[in-house]
Amino acid sequence: FYGKLGGGSGGPESEGSEESESERGLAAIDRSDFDADGHVRELLETKTLASLLEEDDALCREVKSLSGEMQMLVYENYSKFISATDTIREMQLNVEAMEDEMSALTSTMAEIDSMSSAVNSSLADKRAQIDKLVRARRLLKRLEFL
Repeated sequence: FYGKLGGGSGGPESEGSEESESERGLAAIDRSDFDADGHVRELLETKTLASLLEEDDALCREVKSLSGEMQMLVYENYSKFISATDTIREMQLNVEAMEDEMSALTSTMAEIDSMSSAVNSSLADKRAQIDKLVRARRLLKRLEFL
């Protein structure tokens, strides 16, 4: 789970190497079924005071290392959260500006539509007259050809 003490990953490249008792003890701590009381009892029965102190030092180093890693992860995630919040705020301002522009555009399009309708209705009579004149001209051209 946390890997071996001293930066080992516990991966395939370290499978062939022999582990010290301290490293095996640290690896056992990572298991979900770890029995802390049994482990302490076993250590007290089988280890010397010097090796117990070494085990304690190793655990303390591991705890400090993991604590530092956790602090770094918290800081990185906090930084990402702040950045995402800023991005969302910026997007919200942009969307609000776009909504204002869309409202103005809708209003302008409505004005254009009403003006276009007014122009069409005012020119409708003249358009009919022009259409009539164009047809008459075509007819005259045909007659002239004959």
